[in-house]
Amino acid sequence: MHPRIAQLLIGILLLFLPVACQDNRTFNSYKHIKIGGWARNDTVMFNIPRQWEGHYSMELDVRATYKFPYRSISMIVEQQIIPANKHHIPVKSTTDTINCRIFDNNGNMPARNGIFTSENTNHLSSFHLNRGDSLRLTITHIMSRDELPGISEIGLCLSRIMR
Repeated sequence: MHPRIAQLLIGILLLFLPVACQDNRTFNSYKHIKIGGWARNDTVMFNIPRQWEGHYSMELDVRATYKFPYRSISMIVEQQIIPANKHHIPVKSTTDTINCRIFDNNGNMPARNGIFTSENTNHLSSFHLNRGDSLRLTITHIMSRDELPGISEIGLCLSRIMR
């Protein structure tokens, strides 16, 4: 191969490399759950700092162990958007019931890429934020047990959707 063609190809590759490796996550955090069990009145809270204007997607992750006594977990998720110009007063609030599968019908944790995993990712919502808006999420479980063993962490990931 001619050296000039090789240089041109390397230049094109370097031009596209930052785009290919771009991570659109703007918030990614996990909250640990008490080892003795997640009490029904224990609220998991995420305060997401101010964001740039744009469209966003939010996912909820649940990490579990084999001590979890059910196939799935049901939770109430309240999402509040706090506009930059309203001094922390939520303007838009939505509440959803989310059901996350922990085990399959055979009692196994689902496999991802051929590996059994204790982490289950669930899409929560997609929405638009104005510049400087922040978010507050609260999550509680609504299972029949007051103390729910086997849930180790709840995670939240916010990603900006590039258009």
